[in-house]
Amino acid sequence: MKYIYIENYLELTQKQKMSFFNFLEKSKELKLINQEMIFEEEAIILRFENNINLNSIKDMIQEYFTKNNIKNINTQIVKKHNTKFDKVILTFINTNKHILI
Repeated sequence: MKYIYIENYLELTQKQKMSFFNFLEKSKELKLINQEMIFEEEAIILRFENNINLNSIKDMIQEYFTKNNIKNINTQIVKKHNTKFDKVILTFINTNKHILI
């Protein structure tokens, strides 16, 4: 699976969140499988099918927020690894950042 991490997503208003998910639903290119909230990071992880170009999807999502004048949102491509202890490690592509959740 492929994942996009959206930082500060939980800071959006309910209306902004609904508008964003309407955008995701209407797009034929975005094949969203699932989403997962990360409350301690105020973020959301979007899971997509493997057969998509994740870089272009990330750019589309970031462009959506920019067009709608929504600031403080940062999108990142991440890898998700499960540990033996029911924890998850997110590894951010193109950075050295890791988050244990």
